[in-house]
Amino acid sequence: MMMKKGMLIAFIIVCLISVQLAFAGGSRESGTDGVYTLKFGHDQMEDTPHHMAAVRFKELVEERTDGHVQVTIFPAQQLGSAREEVEGLQIGTVEGVALPTSAFASFDLATGLVDLPFLFPDPETAYEVLDSEVGDKILARLEPVGMTGAAFWTSGFKQFTANFPIETPADFHGKKIRVMANPVLISQYEAMGASAVPIDFNELYNALQQGAVDGEENPFSTIVNMRFYEVQEYIPISNHGMLGYIVAFSSNWLSSLPEEYQEIIIEAAKEAAPYERELIAELETERYLPTIIDFGCVVTELTEEQRALFREVTAPAYDVFAGMLDDSGRALLKEVQDAVAALE
Repeated sequence: MMMKKGMLIAFIIVCLISVQLAFAGGSRESGTDGVYTLKFGHDQMEDTPHHMAAVRFKELVEERTDGHVQVTIFPAQQLGSAREEVEGLQIGTVEGVALPTSAFASFDLATGLVDLPFLFPDPETAYEVLDSEVGDKILARLEPVGMTGAAFWTSGFKQFTANFPIETPADFHGKKIRVMANPVLISQYEAMGASAVPIDFNELYNALQQGAVDGEENPFSTIVNMRFYEVQEYIPISNHGMLGYIVAFSSNWLSSLPEEYQEIIIEAAKEAAPYERELIAELETERYLPTIIDFGCVVTELTEEQRALFREVTAPAYDVFAGMLDDSGRALLKEVQDAVAALE
């Protein structure tokens, strides 16, 4: 009698576990309801062009799949640090992200070439190159590491911010500057005699406030939305590099969807890119720069002669970076440089 009761209890437990697994899988696979879920993470606040673009992406995907792919957006690194979110793509705990190119450089170094100083002379050139076959080749380098690159978004062009005046590269000598963990950015500041200090994005405000670092670099959108201008007195307009974002998806997850849905998701990411870029350009003029000036920051604009000096001093970053790449990476870097030169 006791044996029969034990067998009955074991049978009930197995049934309950099976039901739980079925429900857990139903949110990620078609199952009986044909609905897939897509957790989409990014590192910016909700009142930003990034989040607005993520909302546009969500709307496009859900409309075009008739609700069969449901997108949940997780802003402000709610799914973890940038590295943790990218690792989540690899292991399948995160389905999609929009994160800086530097977040992917640890997984394929060549993707970090977008961060090279003075690579792009202006936003229009950057977008034309990154939206072309050359940009597709950069994104394709993520496939071997379990990620599918879909599109390039952006935060805009970066500016120096600091607690000291900046007019020439020599002003950085001996200073501690926060950078993302990307050899391109580290070598850029080392070329100017600064100490490059990788600090996670969410910890940056406190690091600036407490004086752990003397400065950092970011586009106006980030400087304002993260309120870095409150703890940085000097902001010279340098436009020394573009802060590119890659929209990528877990390759295993994406390949589990019907081919039609895969195409819709990739295309929606691409379509949201120009929307985000237009928002950034508009807000830089109408909101971000006025906010910084009204707060009382010392905002100057580097002359072409000053920019040329910064370009000359940081040029060794190209050689350092190229020396770290494999042959295909170096070939891709040259292809990007050639594409930029053809548009100038």
